[in-house]
Amino acid sequence: MNLRLDGGDADGRARAAFHELFRLDPFHSDAWERWSRMYLDPADQRAVADIFARQLADRYDPEIALRRIDILADGGFFPEAWEEIERFRGEVKEERYLSRLSYLSGVVEAARGAEREGSGYYFNGVAFARSLEDLEPYYADLEPLLSEAERSAWIAAPLERRRELVLGWWNARDPLPLSDVNERWVEQQRRIRTARELFRWKKPIQKEKLVELGGTNLGLPSIAIRLDGRPLDDRGAFYLRHGEPEGHADPRTDACGFWHYDRDELPGGGFAVNFQDGGGVFYGNDCTFSTVPTTPMGMQHFAPGTGGLAPWDRPRVENETMEQAALGLSTDSYAYPLDHPIPLAADPATFSYFRNDTDLTLYFSIPLPDIEVRDARSRYRKGLVLYDAGWNEITRWSEEMDAIMTRVPDDEGNATWYLVDLFRVRILPGTYRYALQVEDLQGEGVGVRKGTLRIPRYAPTGLALSDLVISAGVAESGRQSRFQRYGHTILPLPTGRFIRGQPLYLYFETYNLQRDDAEQMSFRVDYTIRSERLDRSAVERFFGSLKGLVGVREEPQSVTLSFERSMPHGGRPVWPEYLSFDTSELPAGSYTLEVEITDHAFYDRGAHGSATFSIVD
Repeated sequence: MNLRLDGGDADGRARAAFHELFRLDPFHSDAWERWSRMYLDPADQRAVADIFARQLADRYDPEIALRRIDILADGGFFPEAWEEIERFRGEVKEERYLSRLSYLSGVVEAARGAEREGSGYYFNGVAFARSLEDLEPYYADLEPLLSEAERSAWIAAPLERRRELVLGWWNARDPLPLSDVNERWVEQQRRIRTARELFRWKKPIQKEKLVELGGTNLGLPSIAIRLDGRPLDDRGAFYLRHGEPEGHADPRTDACGFWHYDRDELPGGGFAVNFQDGGGVFYGNDCTFSTVPTTPMGMQHFAPGTGGLAPWDRPRVENETMEQAALGLSTDSYAYPLDHPIPLAADPATFSYFRNDTDLTLYFSIPLPDIEVRDARSRYRKGLVLYDAGWNEITRWSEEMDAIMTRVPDDEGNATWYLVDLFRVRILPGTYRYALQVEDLQGEGVGVRKGTLRIPRYAPTGLALSDLVISAGVAESGRQSRFQRYGHTILPLPTGRFIRGQPLYLYFETYNLQRDDAEQMSFRVDYTIRSERLDRSAVERFFGSLKGLVGVREEPQSVTLSFERSMPHGGRPVWPEYLSFDTSELPAGSYTLEVEITDHAFYDRGAHGSATFSIVD
């Protein structure tokens, strides 16, 4: 029996041969490997699933059962696949099958609409993986979306690292990290099902061989994409990464032609690609990427007003289409539709803990008009998920709160009220990721913010400066408050946006200032303002409330004012400082405020910090 058939009639002959071989030996590895690389045909899937069903009726074998579930799921026969899953659970109790069964349970449940349950099965299955083979199906879902570097990293990684790569990829793209389901995973499962149905490569030869037999070498080998080892036509490469194009919301209506993606989260706001009918060499409706527009819409996008490509237009258009395709193949996108998105601003700040850990304070704010107020109360749920640098979850917090507000005046004498809050975490130095989520408990609004945290190490000795906190208000207070540090209540404004004339507050901490022979802390503070538009007199008035000015240094886009300070040491390792500034003299624009401390009692050693803010009229 020849399992390497190729040619115009190879498909039917090969499938019939595989059916016969599976009847004789369902575990023939070469046959299974080659059959599962053929394009997915529902009638063929049904035939093989029925062959395995008869074998399972004679003797229940877990490996055959898992293959049958996989075949039924790939073919879209989800009710039968679920029946086989339930039978498997009743027949087999061995833990070594748990990961693969959980994967299939997750895929089938998602297809049946039970997304929460499906997500639970799927990601529990990653945790249950005990071998590289267990993780292969999870990798198969991701492989079409990965870069060559990521694929190489997977091949070289041991089991635990592969597990982290899978979980980290999904966590980084989870649009609502505190919900019960990863919405990005749900969407990708839907894309996979659609791609299997609409974009399977139906020609009876491999795409690579099509080039040898007269097809066009497009110069983009990454478009030769496979899903579960089966080749897809070139539309599938973009569909799996980005879903339905905005240009053609339903891919069924555009077999081959022009697709346009218009996404804020993509570089340049999106990209466009052209496809042409590739059925001219062998029978099939497969589409291939084309550097030349094949539809009026494509021509209008890449060569507007030309009416047709002149010889001198063609090189420019070909280069542009190649760049657009490369952008699409190097990114993935999914804009989760929030009915009531809340604008959420976040500003992390780090402080010394004087041990191995660092104090992290993640301030955040929301304009109060975006939160519903009932019975004079604003109730919300705040949640924070902390990840390592690879987006693998470390821990999470969530609690319900009553709003604390801070008032920001506007230029017409009115005011915008902001809900302000924070998370405080004690953490080891390193690089982390975070996801912050706030939900309006009296309305339907949700705000999500993700970012990177680079946590420095504060030595227990030696001069150091905390992060600078730009604030809407700092006050000395004896009240116990989650906003307090060393007796100062800090009301943050993470937007860093101030109306001209609104007071601007700055809070920071200096650590381990040494005492001189007179038991004094003696040091210099240099404040530098940087901006494209600066006026020295305005900057001096901005710092007008500070005493002890000893020098001014002016550069084209910066002004530095130096102040000498001396005060009793008192045995304190921390010198907390807060300042208020009058912004009325600063013109509208963006600014960087820098602080440098020089300790005269410790060989004039220095420490530096900076923060940014903006002034609007």
